[in-house]
Amino acid sequence: MNETKKLKLMRCASALILLSLTLILIFITESRAIRSMSFANPALDATPSDDEMYQAPQPDADSDTVTEMILSADKKYDIDSGFIDFCVNDEHINSDGQLLSNIIYYMNSSGYRDDMWGELTGYSFSVLYDIYTGAVSIESGDPQITLIGDLYDKSTTTIAAVGIGSEGEGLLSDEVYALLRSADYHVLCGDLDAEGTEYIISGGMKIALCSADAQGGAFADMTKAAAACSDYVIAIADLSGAAVEDAVKAMIDAGADIVIGYGAGAESSFTLEYYGGSLIANVTAGAFDAGVLTVSVSVETRAVYKLYPCALSDGELYLAVGDALTSIIEEINALSSTANLSENLRIGQK
Repeated sequence: MNETKKLKLMRCASALILLSLTLILIFITESRAIRSMSFANPALDATPSDDEMYQAPQPDADSDTVTEMILSADKKYDIDSGFIDFCVNDEHINSDGQLLSNIIYYMNSSGYRDDMWGELTGYSFSVLYDIYTGAVSIESGDPQITLIGDLYDKSTTTIAAVGIGSEGEGLLSDEVYALLRSADYHVLCGDLDAEGTEYIISGGMKIALCSADAQGGAFADMTKAAAACSDYVIAIADLSGAAVEDAVKAMIDAGADIVIGYGAGAESSFTLEYYGGSLIANVTAGAFDAGVLTVSVSVETRAVYKLYPCALSDGELYLAVGDALTSIIEEINALSSTANLSENLRIGQK
């Protein structure tokens, strides 16, 4: 092969190599451009987020379908299609317009549960039912139901209780009284009816306050009735006298989420205990002169309990601080086998 032919072959090979490199560069550039467009535009993302999937409209989402699914399930309340229509047409409850679709999606995934209403709307089944039936409203309602704040408010509700009655209210220092008033609702345990139930609508929840003498045999029945038509039950019991432990446990077995005891005084052998996952809190125990217990609840979170021990000084109850507070916390924790009071006064299980 002469030199001229060799030169031509080398030129052809160089051209082919150059063409191949050009095509590779074009391919890489186009691929990057496509990927950039995909990242820049969420609509091109082939994998939607959980929220997007949860809110995805369903073509068969209609009230008849939802009603049929719900009516065939076991429920806390007997509802009809009117309840579904009410929830769908109320802009506060169905704020995104996706309630029907979300109910179908939820029930197909997890089946029916009464607490799904709170997850899907921010309002518990009990609250929605009371609004629907007219038991509670902005204008009027059942005198046994106290509405705190806006009917459609979804914030956390804090209830405070202190183990005295109005006859001892003059003992409260300004700081203790300010703590009580900082709660959404506060009670003086000694002033509650000897036996009765009061309901509170707040933060999208229906909360029951049951009060009675722990020695009374009807307290468990009262607690059970309250639990059947509310979301959270606070039983406030006079623990004066002996052999109240079984009665307190019976309240929890009947549905109480917490039992706040008072009146036991220094003879009480406990301050805080857990039974069956529920808290028993004695706010007039021997470890301190009195205490303020706060219960904070919401549709979305578990209850948070705090205990503020108080000490009597110069005829007034003050919040215990410093070494006195540390000593009280240590004594409470030593007495309890199941509960723990932290330095920030939050109650938890051991």
